[in-house]
Amino acid sequence: MTSIEKAKQVIRGISTGDALFTSPFVSERCQSQSYIKEKKGREKCGIVFLHCFEDHNYAILHSTYGLDNKEERIDVFQFENGQIISHSQKLIRTFKGLPCECLEDTNSTYIESIEINKAVIRTFSKIVLIKRQFDELKLILNAAVNMQSKNDADELEKQWIEFLFKTDRVYKRIYQIFGDNNIVLAVSEGLIKGIPTNFFDLFKLKNRKIIAHWNSK
Repeated sequence: MTSIEKAKQVIRGISTGDALFTSPFVSERCQSQSYIKEKKGREKCGIVFLHCFEDHNYAILHSTYGLDNKEERIDVFQFENGQIISHSQKLIRTFKGLPCECLEDTNSTYIESIEINKAVIRTFSKIVLIKRQFDELKLILNAAVNMQSKNDADELEKQWIEFLFKTDRVYKRIYQIFGDNNIVLAVSEGLIKGIPTNFFDLFKLKNRKIIAHWNSK
């Protein structure tokens, strides 16, 4: 089985109430950072996997779940010798400031440069999320985001600033960038109201421009 197939089986096990550590694919030394409190009856809810990819010894899965499949989450599994040694999970949401084309061309054969897309997100994250260089924000957005008009740029600039200030988020460091074709996940360290945490920001790109963004709640 591939790492993706193993990770999917573990997620289904979590969703049906089975203990994470009973899986034959999970190492006894697995460090699990699960942020979802499982509820009875979850086995009646479906799981739909939207984006699944491997990057070196990691498997990243973006899925919806719940009775109406409106809840979304990201799971990151680290593998060693075919077994899971760490697991992080975050609930996510679509960022309102970006046009969401997330479900279009999910299985597209269009091939993007993975390393170039990673570099785009790394630069965007450093300047916008960490440094908050708002004097350069519009230039960065115009360069990185798929804009339709000047009004789009102005509105998106406003929403990014509101997002960073009103959510009390402080991004400190981008410590992992995962990617596959046109999907890139940035994992960051930071603070929410002064409390240390980590952030998941998932991006979809087309022609080296961001067309969709999900961030952890």
